Amino acid sequence: MARKANRSERLVDAMKKLHRMEELKKIELQNQLGELKRSEEDIIASLNRDDAIHGLFIDTSSRFLRSLARQAERVSQAKEQQSRTLLDRAGKLRRAEKLRDKVSRRAQHSESEKHLNDVIERYGGKKTSLP
Repeated sequence: MARKANRSERLVDAMKKLHRMEELKKIELQNQLGELKRSEEDIIASLNRDDAIHGLFIDTSSRFLRSLARQAERVSQAKEQQSRTLLDRAGKLRRAEKLRDKVSRRAQHSESEKHLNDVIERYGGKKTSLP
């Protein structure tokens, strides 16, 4: 029973690590999305300025802005997929924790039962004379 408890504990540890990795991936995607949004805002702000050189870079800026928008859309979709994956990992982690707890309770119950049987044999095994 102790082996099962150790195995279930290792399983929970592995699931926690996988869950944490998925969380970190999602955080990275959120950071990328934020950077892309800031870049878009910077380009839009530069397009709104009235500089003499401004007219030379309108085409390039607009192409870059479209490119950023496409990239932001891809990152947003990846973030949504990562959120679904993270929920799936969280569910698997909860199930593994429940399994670990169940195995632990069984092991504890088995140990208590074994101890009780030892006590009964020790004290119940002695014959007492009844009048």
